[in-house]
Amino acid sequence: MDKNKITAVIMNAIDEYGLIEALDAIFGKNFEVSLPFGKTTCDMNTSELPFKPRCVHGFKRVEIVSIGDLIDALSEGRLVGVKNLGEKSINEIKTRLLNLSYEKMSESEKILFIWDLIDKNMKPARK
Repeated sequence: MDKNKITAVIMNAIDEYGLIEALDAIFGKNFEVSLPFGKTTCDMNTSELPFKPRCVHGFKRVEIVSIGDLIDALSEGRLVGVKNLGEKSINEIKTRLLNLSYEKMSESEKILFIWDLIDKNMKPARK
């Protein structure tokens, strides 16, 4: 199956089941993804997303105010070991950021996003 057909299948699954459920079903729980965030999104306050109180308190402990701060903290590993931010909370944060990024993408950006997912997470078929 070529990349365009795979992309169409994945996009249909996302439309039908939602982003996280579709990606989990197709790629498994641990898939690699790159998320594009513009300056406007990075400048958003974390309070604009529906994080659980446990996450919000953790953000305050390490002085995370914006989505950009949060992305930096995740990529630098600064959330590991923060009181009340265990693996479940960090997974919730990653899920919220993934959904936020996808919602802000144009249709062409979504296609590029899916192509990147395919390239990073699907092993080529053996001939």
